[in-house]
Amino acid sequence: METKDILKELRTIKGFSSAKDFCEMAGISYNTYQNYETGKRLPTAEILMQLADFYHVSTDYLLGRTPVRAMNTLPVGALSEEEVKDIDAAIVSGYTQLSLESRRAFIAMLEELFGNIFEREDFGEEEPPQDSTA
Repeated sequence: METKDILKELRTIKGFSSAKDFCEMAGISYNTYQNYETGKRLPTAEILMQLADFYHVSTDYLLGRTPVRAMNTLPVGALSEEEVKDIDAAIVSGYTQLSLESRRAFIAMLEELFGNIFEREDFGEEEPPQDSTA
């Protein structure tokens, strides 16, 4: 996928229906950004880093060099229970702010990764507490 297509996709997933709204929120010049989404220009290194930080993706992903969107900067095992709860809250908050179309796309992605999550026997069940003495 090309950078222009990746930027459009990320903007839509983030819930911005127009590039103008996105630019206001991200603090990027609309005219400049339009050149990125139309493929007339590639973002400078500075803008590329700003976009990667905003979308929480790697610059390699924005450039189409890897299909892996997520940045794995923190080992999952190093997260405290409180940090996991904060991440849970951020995920729920971000999800509820997505447009209906983006939420449907997100659900489809989850189903692609995990199968039909609504038909699983454990859907809606709390995870059993783990013994911390092990």
